[in-house]
Amino acid sequence: MRGVGKGGIIALREMSAVELASLTRATKQELRRHVAYFADLEVLDAALTALSVPVMIVNDYRQIVYANQAAADLVGVEDRRDLIGARPGEALGCVYAEVGEGGCGTSPFCHYCGAARAIVESSEEQVVLDEELRIVRGTTESPPALDLRITSRAFSAEGHAFTVLTMIDISHEKRRQALERIFFHDILNTVQKLRIAVDLIDEVEGEEKAQLLQVTQKAVQRLTQEIQAQRDLTDMESRELILRPRAVRSLDLMQELVESYLDRNLAHDHLLWVSPESEDVTFVTDPVKMRRVLDNLIRNALEADDPGSTVTVECRSLSSGTVSSPADAEMIEFWVHNHAVMPESVQRQVFQRSFTTKGRGRGLGTYSVKLLTERYLEGEVSFTSHPGEGTIFRVRYPLMPSYADSNPSERSRKLT
Repeated sequence: MRGVGKGGIIALREMSAVELASLTRATKQELRRHVAYFADLEVLDAALTALSVPVMIVNDYRQIVYANQAAADLVGVEDRRDLIGARPGEALGCVYAEVGEGGCGTSPFCHYCGAARAIVESSEEQVVLDEELRIVRGTTESPPALDLRITSRAFSAEGHAFTVLTMIDISHEKRRQALERIFFHDILNTVQKLRIAVDLIDEVEGEEKAQLLQVTQKAVQRLTQEIQAQRDLTDMESRELILRPRAVRSLDLMQELVESYLDRNLAHDHLLWVSPESEDVTFVTDPVKMRRVLDNLIRNALEADDPGSTVTVECRSLSSGTVSSPADAEMIEFWVHNHAVMPESVQRQVFQRSFTTKGRGRGLGTYSVKLLTERYLEGEVSFTSHPGEGTIFRVRYPLMPSYADSNPSERSRKLT
């Protein structure tokens, strides 16, 4: 495991772009002394082992020198000694733990990490602090994301500074908030429109009746899609999602989505359109899941920009135009562009499960896009956001993915 140095945390109250931690770690001798100190406190160990709450103690290099069994269970290792020497992000499987030159705590993404904030500020102020920690884990990890509430308290012993961290899994709480928002807001609005249309059907005739029936059908379809999206997210996280691939034409897919937004007046006074430069590419995918990816990206683009602005959807085959590598020659790429620019703090957290700029109970859109694209559809997600250029989210997929020829039960087994 790689590590961080003594006194190694730079105070970052505003979490600026400077490096969060130094690049060195404790020597082997120092680490052994720290571990031995807590190993000798048998009463403390017995008390913390009896707790169902995960507890870690980190030294002034932010390396774990003690962990109870509940912490090992949270991480997914049998022997808690396997956590010794790692930093919290490394132990928890954070995808950004290896991005910085010095490991966990040294990448730009770490500037907004709840665990880093908790350790920095509790050590500075000698107070108990609560922070929320959102962990995006690797594609092979299960679960693929964690939402934790971190409580930290700094203390000194044997001439060294230590911080005790308790971690409570609040993933279910975050999921409940998101579901409440969906069912109490999105689905309730759809049901309300459906009820009004049904009430009016018997009072009109001819063309008006046909229009109301069309509104009813679209409302039922939207209601079904909202419920199915949540079921799919649960299946994705538990690796039980089944794909049903078939050939799809990209222009048909994009035009259908854009028209559905316009039909339901969901463009919110934006100009939403398919770029005329888009290519009509035939590729194999699960059209329901692919539609869900683009739907989330379009919805986020509309919500992020001011009314009156333009949101553009575009696609191209990477075998035409510039191709960065031979592997790109058989790919398709979709773009969703708006004119808003995301602050750096948003850019660093955009794919985290519960992160949102839209209020309590939101924050599953871009997370589900990344999970569905990279874990199941064999694609890649990226974005750019710059002044003068706006924000572009890109999703890229193979024209002929490996799951194209397998049956649903085989695909399910491959992903478990």
